[in-house]
Amino acid sequence: MSDDAKMPGAAQIDPRALAPVPRIETERLVLRDLSYEPEAVAFLPDGRVIVAASDRVAVHSWDGAGHVLVRSGVFSLPSGATFHGLVSHRPRAGAEPGVEGVGPVVLAVWRGAAGFGAALYDAAALGEGAVPQATFALAATLGDPAGVVDLEDGPAVLFARSELGRPALMTLAALRGASPPLPAVADRPLLSRSTADGRFVIWTDGGGGEHVVRVLAYDPVEGLTNWASYQLEARSAGPATDPSGEWLYIPVPKLDALVVTQ
Repeated sequence: MSDDAKMPGAAQIDPRALAPVPRIETERLVLRDLSYEPEAVAFLPDGRVIVAASDRVAVHSWDGAGHVLVRSGVFSLPSGATFHGLVSHRPRAGAEPGVEGVGPVVLAVWRGAAGFGAALYDAAALGEGAVPQATFALAATLGDPAGVVDLEDGPAVLFARSELGRPALMTLAALRGASPPLPAVADRPLLSRSTADGRFVIWTDGGGGEHVVRVLAYDPVEGLTNWASYQLEARSAGPATDPSGEWLYIPVPKLDALVVTQ
């Protein structure tokens, strides 16, 4: 796929062309009366839900009927730290040869007085007062965080500024100090998410009114590189891939359209 693929050749689904259907109310409130303001949510392999606030992470389980979430534990970030990002990692079957995978883990990232820090938790052991497997003090040269993503070999953090003099990807190996930061492309804290297989990162670049959705390829040695880009007629909102990882869905609110490309 060329680096500057255009969208006109992709399928476009216009809701106005669909037959009307009865409205079904599917929205429901599963958490209420929280003692904190929720800022992020992630999901564990066993079905539990973790919700992050500015200074803590709460673990929730579904009640017996599966209607509401019940808090089963909470653990705090370091004193004085402010939450930045949360990502849950699930091992992928059939990972590329040479990629060292990890088990189900959760990475929490924060900013404190001394700079950015992170902690890695065993997903199965998350609960009241959970203790991390490892904590990381990130280099002072890292700045302007651009997102957290789940890659095929573990969770990672993107930064716009780094010792590389360019955007950097802090993989789990880099967080552990086992390898240097890898080159990245994403330099703005817009929307960053990984594909289902953890081999690509989808990044919405709205700088200068470009309306570009970029697909960045991940390599454990080379880092993130441009793989494809899609020029849209208007701003996109929350692109994502389907579970197969083969199709990219791009909502375009201004056009009342959903663009789909392979």
